[in-house]
Amino acid sequence: MSTKFRIEDYIQLESWDDVVSRPAYAEEIDPTIEHLVEILAAYTFRDEEIRCGLKDCHQPHDHGFLVETSKGNETNIGRICGRNIFGAEFTVLANRFQESQRIRTYKQAINSILERRDHILKRVEELKTQPYGANWLYRAIRNFREKYPAEVVQNVTDRAKRGETAVESVRERTKEEIGLAMAANPGARRDALLFETVVVGKLRGLEIFVTNIRDLLIGKVEKRFREIDTIDSDTVRRNQLRDLYQWTTQVDDILAEAEFLIGDGELFFDGDNLALLKTYQCLTKLDRSWWGCDGSTKKGMPRVPVSVSNIDVGNLTRYSRRTRRTRRVHHILRVLEALKGDRARQHSIRISDHFRVCFRWNAAGAEDVEIVDYH
Repeated sequence: MSTKFRIEDYIQLESWDDVVSRPAYAEEIDPTIEHLVEILAAYTFRDEEIRCGLKDCHQPHDHGFLVETSKGNETNIGRICGRNIFGAEFTVLANRFQESQRIRTYKQAINSILERRDHILKRVEELKTQPYGANWLYRAIRNFREKYPAEVVQNVTDRAKRGETAVESVRERTKEEIGLAMAANPGARRDALLFETVVVGKLRGLEIFVTNIRDLLIGKVEKRFREIDTIDSDTVRRNQLRDLYQWTTQVDDILAEAEFLIGDGELFFDGDNLALLKTYQCLTKLDRSWWGCDGSTKKGMPRVPVSVSNIDVGNLTRYSRRTRRTRRVHHILRVLEALKGDRARQHSIRISDHFRVCFRWNAAGAEDVEIVDYH
């Protein structure tokens, strides 16, 4: 496509010969007679130092400016020389020249990205529509948020923001392990050593809950191209150009980030990875939003709280290219019982052959929660 922004001609100096061969070039000017009119170009010649063209100066330097004087002459002067001799006059012209160079750089970068527009948008479409691409990832995340309890979704999101991948679970210690733990912790209560927290795995692909794939491809690429279409190149503001220039430096990184994010999506929705979420338990939280998930109830009692292990992940794992069949993890049935005797008005949930979670339920939720050895 044609370029969007017109770029004025400019003088490009690649060697000293490009300076001295100009028709109006003068080896020396007298700043007491000639004042500066315009800075025409900048140069840097690392291999040689050039004498300043100001009379009574001639300080050698390897970078400076080609300037035009009030008499139509052109010569070369260094920045320091120009500032010392011409003062504010030189500073104003130098700032104006540098600003024009920045605007030129902005326009060149925008025009360059516009020449690649068709290729970039084609790549965006490929990333969106390819099998297990951006469209798949967006639907999979939405499905995940619908299928899993809100508490689990929030937990995963918080983990992603903090960069925490380790998944922990509480394991009941064997009698031998309890004995070793008591020996290693003299003075500790036995019931405090009945369980231990262990890392059962690490969640992969959590970045999909930090960066929105739609924002990347639609918001940061497609919409930006449409924005350029609405800009009048003759009245465009400098801030708009600078913003678009910064965007042009990020486009390739945005596409690369989208590719990585799609890969993270495949990792997260792998069946083995999703199975790690089943280690989340509500037994220590008893959030009322988790009650009644299994549909069972007893008259006058709250419904049985269940863990993520009751959630069918089949609709999620079917999206993973690595998981072609639904994987399910068997869970232990938790039985809710009303207690009697000195625990009257309490309920318990059996978590193993030896232990139960006991608690008292009121309008505000669970209280007096404890794990008790019922063996």
